[in-house]
Amino acid sequence: MGETIRVLVVQSGSLMRQAVVQRLEASGVAVVGQAATNAEALVEYAQCYPDVVTVDVRLGAESGLVLVTDLLEFYPDAVVVLYSGHGDARLAHQALAAGAAGYICRGASRAELHEALCQVVSGVRPVLDHRLVEVRSESVPDPATAAGPVPQLTARQRQVLDLVAAGTTSNKDLAKELFISEKTVKSHIERITASLDVSRRTQLPLRAVELGLLPAVGREQPRLALTRAAGLTSRGHAPAQRPSSRHQWYSSQPSAAPEDPRVANARGATQP
Repeated sequence: MGETIRVLVVQSGSLMRQAVVQRLEASGVAVVGQAATNAEALVEYAQCYPDVVTVDVRLGAESGLVLVTDLLEFYPDAVVVLYSGHGDARLAHQALAAGAAGYICRGASRAELHEALCQVVSGVRPVLDHRLVEVRSESVPDPATAAGPVPQLTARQRQVLDLVAAGTTSNKDLAKELFISEKTVKSHIERITASLDVSRRTQLPLRAVELGLLPAVGREQPRLALTRAAGLTSRGHAPAQRPSSRHQWYSSQPSAAPEDPRVANARGATQP
């Protein structure tokens, strides 16, 4: 298509909505409006008249399927696509029955997402994600459950991802935290970005939230700062002794934090 597809994003939760917007923009479309509820979506549609509306199955306490019906009642020409973390084919069938043009899972790559939106805008009906599966339950799954296979990260890659999400973004700082070389950090970052299908490390936290690799709620920054300053792991455990090599960095034995955690940092201060 010659013109950029204009999209209205309807997604509850500011963090998840930001992740969806970022994902859509990375696929090559333009997000021209955002809404968190059914009522906001109806108002926003009238203001921006997008080419496509992406809607989640759940919008807080509301139903995205109801929004599909409402949008088409007020705007019969609206093109609505369910973009959700729920891979239940029965939900997709319900969405199509309500009038949706298609159903796309969040596990879709940027190329797949862009292609699907191009198809619905060009008039293809219906456009269904190949990840949809039949399930026995007719209930809506937990929104924390991601559709499709979740990228498999190694234990070290998860440590790197946790630190990036907590604000440690430079290779030098990551290497210092994990007692590995900057070259190794760079290799981990490249593999994580490839696994999560993003182009920049700054996109990793939101994409990880979208895929369920990180919690959608805000992290407790003071606690994380205390954890890292005290030399603890992300699970709250402390090394049994000062690490003399990178292989001794993690330990399963809990330990109390030092009196002043700001003093015991990655320089290797010993535990009391």
